[in-house]
Amino acid sequence: MTKTERRLWSRLKSRQIDDYKFRRQFPVGPYFVDFLCISARLAIEVDGPLHEDDSDQLKTERLHRDGYRVMRIPVSAVDESLDDVVHGIYLELTQPTLSSPITPPGSASRCRPPHCVGRQVRPIYLELTQPSLPTPNPPPGSALRCRPPHCVGRQVRPT
Repeated sequence: MTKTERRLWSRLKSRQIDDYKFRRQFPVGPYFVDFLCISARLAIEVDGPLHEDDSDQLKTERLHRDGYRVMRIPVSAVDESLDDVVHGIYLELTQPTLSSPITPPGSASRCRPPHCVGRQVRPIYLELTQPSLPTPNPPPGSALRCRPPHCVGRQVRPT
């Protein structure tokens, strides 16, 4: 891990951003992602001068196929303004998105709940009753967004 990546990791680790858990140097298929938030399906890549466009493109395509959003952050941005980078990550995390790829009607899909402090979460299986096309911003209260009511010690506000 480079010095710049360590600086960014110091702000991502230990659930410092709105209680989202990040992992560093996490394997996804044949690739390693610099930082990954599984619950938000967000992959963060810090791009330095040694990154190759072709291999980065292949990695990004693989991550998209696996249902991850990808943020590519230049090293210079982290070096110049770490606070702005962290704020941008926070904004990306809090955007409403689909928690998992859409499955055909009648088949159960596993919904990964967002972060909850200090809990053991059992998987939730949802039945999608109406097929819909993915949109950049699904409407609030959509059946595709999961709000787990079973998080221990945390009040969940209805959407």
